Amino acid sequence: MIDINNQSIENSEVTTKRFNIKSFIIVLNYFLTPILFFIIVGLLFRFTLIDEIIFDLQIVKNFFVNNPSLVENDEVFTKFVSSILGSIATILTFVIALLIYKDRKDSISIKKTEFSITKLILIGVGLGIIMILWNFVISYVYSIIGLDFRSGNTESIAESLKYNKLLIFNLLVAAPIGEEIAFKYGIFTFLHEIFQNKGKLLKIFLPAFVSAFVFGIIHDGLYLIPLYFVPSFIGCLIYEKTKSLFPCVLGHFINNLIAFLVMLYN
Repeated sequence: MIDINNQSIENSEVTTKRFNIKSFIIVLNYFLTPILFFIIVGLLFRFTLIDEIIFDLQIVKNFFVNNPSLVENDEVFTKFVSSILGSIATILTFVIALLIYKDRKDSISIKKTEFSITKLILIGVGLGIIMILWNFVISYVYSIIGLDFRSGNTESIAESLKYNKLLIFNLLVAAPIGEEIAFKYGIFTFLHEIFQNKGKLLKIFLPAFVSAFVFGIIHDGLYLIPLYFVPSFIGCLIYEKTKSLFPCVLGHFINNLIAFLVMLYN
């Protein structure tokens, strides 16, 4: 009798509509923390002597001595500073996301995965392969219909990697983990909880669609949204099915690692 009541209570909690505050904060963190970081840094540079303190550091002086091209052109220098600050903002956002997502109690996170670590690894590797193959598919389709298949996001990263080594951490650690937290624990779970008792179309597929669409938009806008949308949508379905973020992170890491190696040897 007690077990039946407890099960009933648990089911009731899982199927109740709710505003998931942690998911909401994770989303806000992803979009607002970098903006706030740049505002604060801008104010510090404008109203304090922090810029003089930073550029007086010996390690900074040595860096510019070894990379004179960065200070010979104002445009290049501006891009360099923006890239470094962007990387720091990404790392800060990543750390905050890690702190927020702990002890989550949404209807997905409270369930332990029934998949073995071997299966989760295989699923993650499979997702990574899908991401890579999908890149070739979209590239081929774009070439057939006469569209230019070039990612502004990728080209910007490739250019910045020449002088900003923090991007390696961003690309291989912060992005695979931080973005999966933001779009799976964040956007997907937030909508999943709101539509908890509305059936699979609204509870799973709509949140996956929104999460994947936003993920594509922030990377390269509408032009290349097919490149990002399909793998991200599949990732949401994998997360909901496995109750584990690990396959999504692993697949994302594999994709970014291959992209990094291509940029490195091109």
